[in-house]
Amino acid sequence: MIVPGRASVVVVRDSSEILADINLDTADRESFEKSLHKVVIVHTPESANTYPVINFSDMGIPCLYYPDKERLEQQTMKLKRITP
Repeated sequence: MIVPGRASVVVVRDSSEILADINLDTADRESFEKSLHKVVIVHTPESANTYPVINFSDMGIPCLYYPDKERLEQQTMKLKRITP
């Protein structure tokens, strides 16, 4: 885990609430929508004191590091098929 968020359970009801991106900087600057995304998953590790880590921490958004991009995309597609 890169950012623990608020250290509480996050309920994801739709795959659109998960943002998968290359790194936190790209997610923060280009992709993240606070009203939509509840969790951010990135494929590149991040240092603990970068601006994006601090920004997501301040917003309470949990951010995870998962190095296997292809597998993450497969799992996200499965989630899209089972959510209404």
